[in-house]
Amino acid sequence: MVLEPAIRAAGTVPGSVRLAGVVRGLVERGDLGYRASQAAYEVLGRAPGDHLDLLIAASRVADLHGFAQGGALKGLGMTGDPRALERLDEACAYGGAGTIARTLGVAGLSQLATRSPEHLREQIVDRLLAHLRDPVDRVRRATGLALRDLGTPRAVAALEQYRATVSAQEGPEVGRWIAAISAGQEPKIDALRKDLDSAQAAHRKLEDRIALLEARLESK
Repeated sequence: MVLEPAIRAAGTVPGSVRLAGVVRGLVERGDLGYRASQAAYEVLGRAPGDHLDLLIAASRVADLHGFAQGGALKGLGMTGDPRALERLDEACAYGGAGTIARTLGVAGLSQLATRSPEHLREQIVDRLLAHLRDPVDRVRRATGLALRDLGTPRAVAALEQYRATVSAQEGPEVGRWIAAISAGQEPKIDALRKDLDSAQAAHRKLEDRIALLEARLESK
């Protein structure tokens, strides 16, 4: 059984206390692979219950590729808890974690911003604007995507500066981010509709997915 897609598919339906308990049990058992751990932490980030301490602890554990640690960081942002910001700041700073973990941490900052009141959202945007000057290209790109998704007009000037630093092949994509923000429109509507279709299909299979996860949890 491939656990990562099962966890992600089951996690498309928010608010499931049963799912949260199953996923947390799998995490605490400690034998998930790094990609399944990433998925589990992200699910717990938006699941009911208090998982903040677990996610903070997991976000301090570096793994081989950084996916599990990064999943915990993204999950922290998805909690919407302002207490997550301190840990996200620490991990997203240059040298605070590996590159993959930091890119997922930047996504966590974006997630936290969307769930925060205006004054905190603006503070997080300030942090993201600073990350556009990060020494690591992958972190800068992840930051640009995060700002695009937030749609904040304050990001336009910074993204224009960022566009001037990327290759000729990447420049048009950054231009589309800027245009999407300027127009006040969500980018890639077709892709979002496909995501919605996928989520609806996953919803229909939710009970089967959770049952499989429960069987895995009870097998040992």
